[in-house]
Amino acid sequence: MNSDRAAMACQSFAERLRRLRQEAGQPSLYMLRRLSERLAVPANGQPVLTESTTHDILAGKRRKLPSWAWVAAYVRACHAAREQTGLDPVALGSVEHWHQIWAAAYDACQPGAHAGRDDPADRHLAGRDPAGTPLADPPPASPPLPGRDLASTGSVGTGRASPDPENWPHLGDGSPEYVSEFGPAAQRTETLNRYLRSFGRPGGRLLARAEGGDPAAAYRLGVLLACCGRPHEGLAWLEQAARGGIGDAARLCSRHDRDAAADAAYRLGADSEMAGDMEAALVYYEHAANCDHAEAAYRAGVILTNAGDPWTAGYWLGKAASRGHPDADQHLDDIYDQVRGDMNTPP
Repeated sequence: MNSDRAAMACQSFAERLRRLRQEAGQPSLYMLRRLSERLAVPANGQPVLTESTTHDILAGKRRKLPSWAWVAAYVRACHAAREQTGLDPVALGSVEHWHQIWAAAYDACQPGAHAGRDDPADRHLAGRDPAGTPLADPPPASPPLPGRDLASTGSVGTGRASPDPENWPHLGDGSPEYVSEFGPAAQRTETLNRYLRSFGRPGGRLLARAEGGDPAAAYRLGVLLACCGRPHEGLAWLEQAARGGIGDAARLCSRHDRDAAADAAYRLGADSEMAGDMEAALVYYEHAANCDHAEAAYRAGVILTNAGDPWTAGYWLGKAASRGHPDADQHLDDIYDQVRGDMNTPP
């Protein structure tokens, strides 16, 4: 079951994070927060490690993986804690190495991830390298970002204006913005909470409109659900949209095809991007990219790069490169240099 695999990936990743803390000298949650405050670069979206959030993540209480921004802040704080004990932080593994571990866990959590086979991502999460050799500690080397080909060349030509990072907020469903718009989590319907977890604020807004009879919103929800491995639930929304006169919805109802859903999600992302709604654009692009849509993965990487999150951008650009996108490798080279420069700059 995909859900079982995702739960196992989350728990395995939490165990790796707990081991990292132990190898850093078991710093207190308070110390991790103070270190993250000292190391944080707000302009790059790096969070502070609050005690409650860190406790829940390490205890495996979260049903979803932590964001890469949180993991990067945690790894850097553990490095700083180990340095304070007089030990070499290199033994903990580089930030880039931890990005690969996080990316493997993220892939394992996606709908459609293959179960029941010997997957390199599973080996990585279990503490073994891709060849199956046990890893006592993360290797100190700094491997490239996922999918980055050092020999590749190309040019970045997006054909669109760069998005404004301020239009792409980084929020959680317990944030004041979510509570103000959707009410406290305990007072929401189960469906609303589920759509907020899956699709963020755009998902909550689409649900409200679709339940009010908006066929365009029903179509968008159906597309997203078809992309993320919930076709039966998505079909109900698509049928509602088709009854409302949305021709694309009727065509998707008859095809039951994830590739067609991915194309539709990409087009919705492009429409949102052109309208300046980067939050919605990213939701559509990421779900299309998880269905192996190369251009959607590339656009997600571009948006995240411009939003000041080059590491997560690297994940999506790596996917685009692996699918043969002509500009992704060069863009990966560009942000790799940016990230390396940030890592070498004293806080």
